[in-house]
Amino acid sequence: MEPGGDAITELAADHRELEDLFSQIELQPVDHPRRRELADRLTAELVRHTVAEEPHLYPAVRKHIPHGAAMADKELADHTRAEAMLKTSKT
Repeated sequence: MEPGGDAITELAADHRELEDLFSQIELQPVDHPRRRELADRLTAELVRHTVAEEPHLYPAVRKHIPHGAAMADKELADHTRAEAMLKTSKT
């Protein structure tokens, strides 16, 4: 993110990019090498994105949003599940 940038806008753009990568993976035949390349890229981007959210977004969500702790926990669990699936899949 550029200095002075809007973190929420940046995170939303990351979400769109991750969704696009998921869509691209689904379009590839199961054994196609491009599918593995996209899955590896998605894994790296998802980890980068999660690392950006964990120290900044989730503490604020936990503190300022009703039921924020449960929301943050669910998002973290979703990220962990997606990362594990991408690492172990036969894409």
